[in-house]
Amino acid sequence: MFPSMRTAFVALSLLLTSACDPRPSTGDEFALLRKKMVLEQLSAPGRDIKNARVLEAIAAVPRHEFVPANVQKFAYSDEPLPIGYGQTISQPFIVAFMTEQLDPKPTDRILEIGTGSGYQAQSSPASLRRFTRSRSLSLWPGEPKRI
Repeated sequence: MFPSMRTAFVALSLLLTSACDPRPSTGDEFALLRKKMVLEQLSAPGRDIKNARVLEAIAAVPRHEFVPANVQKFAYSDEPLPIGYGQTISQPFIVAFMTEQLDPKPTDRILEIGTGSGYQAQSSPASLRRFTRSRSLSLWPGEPKRI
């Protein structure tokens, strides 16, 4: 096997093994994944999210708590995830990009009405006042409502 093919095979094997691992991640593992997400997916060259308040806010929000248990291990990947009823939680870059484009000021208020999981509002800088309202009784089938 050629060296580059071997490297690709090993990387794919590790990825598949990780994806099939039935053990849930721990809080420490999620914290490390969140930090890696901010460094590699948001502030990295080509992504260029620069607003420090936005990056700090997203780094502080446990995205895995906004998705069903069966997809929590993928919470910090750069992709949207299903949250039930045909809805998804946006990928972290999109959330950061939209929040940065708003250029929120500490005196601003955010009103989020029935937009999904609530992750976007929670990912706004902490100094903002947030108001969230949802009409759904459950965010996803089979799991309790989180408020």
